[in-house]
Amino acid sequence: MIRRTVAALKMKRKTFHPVGLLAAITCLSIVPAWGQEKVEPQVASAESEMKLVWQDEFDGDSLDYCKWGVEVNAFGGGNSELQIYTDRTENVRVED
Repeated sequence: MIRRTVAALKMKRKTFHPVGLLAAITCLSIVPAWGQEKVEPQVASAESEMKLVWQDEFDGDSLDYCKWGVEVNAFGGGNSELQIYTDRTENVRVED
C-alpha cells in the first residue's frame, strides 16, 4: 500500500495549464476598466480660435539654422539608442 502511494505521488506531476493562466490574465486586465467614467474628447469649435505660433516653409536648399538646431550627442539621446547624433552636413537635408 505504501509503495502504491509513493508511486502514485511520483506519477502525479503538476502540469502547466496555459488556458487557466490566460483566463486569469484576461479577467485581471478587465478589472481596472471598471468604475472609470467615460470622458469625451474636446474639439475646438472653430479655426478662428487657433493661433499659429511657429512655421517653416523650407524655401531654400539647406536647413535654416536660425530656426532649427541640430542635436549633437554621443550617448544616444539619453535613451540608450545605439547611435551618435552629429552636426555633419551629410546628416541634414531639405528636399521634396
